[in-house]
Amino acid sequence: KFYGWPGAYTGFASLPETDDTQTTLVMLNQRRVSGSGWFEYGAFYRHLEDDYDFNRNDVESGTPGSFEHETRVVALGFQGAQRVGRIDWRYGGQVTKDELVRSTDLTNGYFTDRTYTTLTVVPSFDTDLANGSVLTWRAGLTVDHSNRDDTEVSPLIGLSLDRSDAAGSTLWALEYAATSQLPGYTALNSNPTGLFGGNPDLGREKARQLSLSVTRDTGDWQARATLFSREDEDLVDWTFATGAPFARQANPVDIDVVGFEAFVTRQWNNVDIAAGFTWLDKDSDYGDAQVDASFYALNFARQRATLALRYRFGDRFELHLDNEYRRQEDNPLRVGDDSTYLASASLVWNGAAADGFSVALIADNLTDSEFQPFPGTPAAGRQYSVSARYNW
Repeated sequence: KFYGWPGAYTGFASLPETDDTQTTLVMLNQRRVSGSGWFEYGAFYRHLEDDYDFNRNDVESGTPGSFEHETRVVALGFQGAQRVGRIDWRYGGQVTKDELVRSTDLTNGYFTDRTYTTLTVVPSFDTDLANGSVLTWRAGLTVDHSNRDDTEVSPLIGLSLDRSDAAGSTLWALEYAATSQLPGYTALNSNPTGLFGGNPDLGREKARQLSLSVTRDTGDWQARATLFSREDEDLVDWTFATGAPFARQANPVDIDVVGFEAFVTRQWNNVDIAAGFTWLDKDSDYGDAQVDASFYALNFARQRATLALRYRFGDRFELHLDNEYRRQEDNPLRVGDDSTYLASASLVWNGAAADGFSVALIADNLTDSEFQPFPGTPAAGRQYSVSARYNW
């Protein structure tokens, strides 16, 4: 894949950036279903060569500043579910090994290969209530280990109540969950200063979330609303400081997040409609780091509303319409408005067979919005494309 766009990764439109990648991916997956559960296992191998240029007019190769990298990743994993007596067991695990084979610029860290291991076990237990409702209890944990970092144990605790009536069913759910991940080589091994400022001492990123949700399903329509609170600890973010206008820095940040989301769908014979709304609020702490703007963690929509429609007509045609209105968090790097309306449409023709040939004509950004999803990077204008797919 070859990709070029002004300010694609740096957020500065004065830089004519390109990224040229060559990827080999081999995957294997097998799933077995039995009367009391299912089991799935798989493996993959990925080899990637990447040549990035922040200035496509300069020809650089093999030296610092060329931003050339080669990586390999191999992984084995499994997951499944099994009912034993009155307990449903959900489980999964994966072992991953990656290697930074060579790099012209990711040379400042402590290591160039790493192994990750994760194991998850979550049993659940159903209790039948007198009114026909079902109360489900869940409690489990995930263990994440790496030979280059500490081990993290993340709990999951959940309680849900499923009630049915003549019109449909209602599901109430309360859940607390934690998760963790490790930063990648770009953040760890980049030069501490420069175009991409790294930090080899970045550690494990952690998140803890408490959520309350209610889902209503009547067959023809479904609705869901969720209120949640999340704490991000040492989340790795790429940040900008006005004192270094052509550089970004990898910094850890603690963020308190509060959010609400709602989603509703309705189906008729020939028409499907889906609408959604999301509200987010974030309170961040970057410690002693000098941060004037965030490229990722604080680049979010405070309010976002969506409306999608699918209309089936004739024997094989579908019309898809997607609409989105968002009010983005203020960002000093963004040129133009922090709010926008986006729309896209597509016309799809499906072949006679259920698993066969289909063709789609697609128009994106119908309003030709100049809103910058990535601050400082010029927006893509109105685009037209054709896609074809064949399943067998």
